[in-house]
Amino acid sequence: MAHTEFQEERNKDPLEEMTEEQFLKNLYLFMKKRDTPIERIPNLGFKQIDLFVMFKTVNDFGGYHQVTSHQLWKQVYNTLGGNPRSTSAATCTRRHYEKLLLPYECQLKGILESAIPQHQLKPYPESRDDYGGQRPSKRRLLSLQLDQVGVIQT
Repeated sequence: MAHTEFQEERNKDPLEEMTEEQFLKNLYLFMKKRDTPIERIPNLGFKQIDLFVMFKTVNDFGGYHQVTSHQLWKQVYNTLGGNPRSTSAATCTRRHYEKLLLPYECQLKGILESAIPQHQLKPYPESRDDYGGQRPSKRRLLSLQLDQVGVIQT
């Protein structure tokens, strides 16, 4: 009998017993230790992301891998109370999760981050500061890429 209770105790999800305050404290501490501190929580659908609700929702759906493989990011976005007319909701929600919460999820589950395929973002060839804080236009970006491969020679 005691063995069954021990098994049930071990199988409980640590997130279920964790308060929002404990979760956020642990998350911020973890991200700071890995030199990727969360300095500003971004908005999603004109509302600031509730990291606890987002993490809990993804966890309830089975975690990052399940949500991604079953294309549930729009449902996560809807749970967060986003604008239902948003066409990029799923992608934005996934990217925010990957940046802010996925490393923590991997740490909690004992998964190596490198084992989860990341969607690679293409870095800009020059910093945004060169454009007054703005992203370069697509035309400018294309010409910079062509310059780099030697197609255009001026």
